[in-house]
Amino acid sequence: MDDEAVREKVAKFLERHSNQPESASRITNLIRYLDGRPDYLEPLDLVPRDEIEQRLLEIEKILSEQRKMRPNPEWHFTSLQISVLMMMPLSALQARPRDDFVLRLNLDHLEPIFDFFLRPAKETPTDSWTTPQNNGKKRAISGPSAPKIRSNPGSPGHCDKYRDKDEREKCYDQDHEHWNNTTHRHLQTTKIATALTLISPGNQCLYRLHADVGSSDKAWNMIALSPLLHSWWSKGYFAFKYVGTTPVKDHDNLSEITLQFRWMPRSPNPNGTRMIKLEDQRDPKKSLLDGLTHYYGDDISPPCGAECPDCQHTAHVGIHSLETNHRICSGDLIRVRRDTQFAFEFKSMIELQWGFICAAALSGAARAPEFLRRLEDDEDEEGEDAAKRRINK
Repeated sequence: MDDEAVREKVAKFLERHSNQPESASRITNLIRYLDGRPDYLEPLDLVPRDEIEQRLLEIEKILSEQRKMRPNPEWHFTSLQISVLMMMPLSALQARPRDDFVLRLNLDHLEPIFDFFLRPAKETPTDSWTTPQNNGKKRAISGPSAPKIRSNPGSPGHCDKYRDKDEREKCYDQDHEHWNNTTHRHLQTTKIATALTLISPGNQCLYRLHADVGSSDKAWNMIALSPLLHSWWSKGYFAFKYVGTTPVKDHDNLSEITLQFRWMPRSPNPNGTRMIKLEDQRDPKKSLLDGLTHYYGDDISPPCGAECPDCQHTAHVGIHSLETNHRICSGDLIRVRRDTQFAFEFKSMIELQWGFICAAALSGAARAPEFLRRLEDDEDEEGEDAAKRRINK
């Protein structure tokens, strides 16, 4: 649209609303939009295109070794497993531990650990539009959390020492439970926690999630979200990418963390457990990455057609900022504040959720987490095996 067309539309807007009762509000909203300057950083590919071949070569080595130790010599990665491996930094993929048995366990534990993260809340908001105001919270390694109280973004209220017990309890209640608050659940978390090293390699704070009973139920493992954004996060509609941390001027113990908002692709296949042939990943018609053509929150790309199911699901997903009236786009920067002593832990959890959501979105697991195997399923199988061993004795 050229400048003249824009001027004409603005003139018609002002003329149309000049004598209406709500004109002042509408014109104020227009001025707020025109004055708005959202901070923005050009988003990069989720998986760098120039590294795909190198990644596939490393994953082929892993596949070869895994087939040697599994009963099925024709074993294939699942969509979720290959998505996690593709999302790993290339350097981490090349320097992976050479203990193939541990890698096997970690690959097999991806389903239950993603089930932890993607398990939806019992109640989902029904409104289709919202603003990213911070009145809900999400934990990185458990189900959704969204208390109904308001936490003022950018204030000391975001810091751990200012969070009172009632506020945290509301967060936990929205999760319907504390996750890591019993010895049994702590042992469950510990059992599969090493799989986190595939999702967020080199993350120095992963141990904090299972160091002790209740160790993951901390403010540095929470972020404030509106109820709608909270529900969309656990569905893999969007994710936050860590950008950087800076000290807050005139606040010795406060740090500002910059996050990049990223809309996620919608996988055409919702089954994250389906088998993926690695040789197909070099074929543009069969490649997992090349099949990701639709993104949530995308209001630029023209629709494919009335019958496209992905267009129907992505076209009506979007949020606006009340501060600027601008639609939130992939690449928009968001800033939150934390006590400096917890800033590194918060950064680590953001990096972990980035790995979770990207892999869940790429694989399709975010669309239908009910396909994923739960940890309880493994425990049931282990219990049956133990019973059989006792009977055989």
